[in-house]
Amino acid sequence: MKRNVPMDSAIEFFEERAAILEFDAGRTRREAELLAVVLTRRFCKTRGIPIPNHPSLRAAFRLDAEWNDDIGDAVTKNGRRLAG
Repeated sequence: MKRNVPMDSAIEFFEERAAILEFDAGRTRREAELLAVVLTRRFCKTRGIPIPNHPSLRAAFRLDAEWNDDIGDAVTKNGRRLAG
């Protein structure tokens, strides 16, 4: 089976960020995965790769949020924190 390195790296990025946010940052699993989706969307966008067709990442197409580096959290377009 041929691997798709950009897709595999995006899925790995998502899984690692979700784990870090849950276990190191103390977020709930739901919050961690939600925030990891936002971060993964940015990861893919900056690298010019499509968001993988992965069950946990499908929400990224519908999610109207961006990562805010200043507060270290995901925010909606009107500035509200997405989780937490």
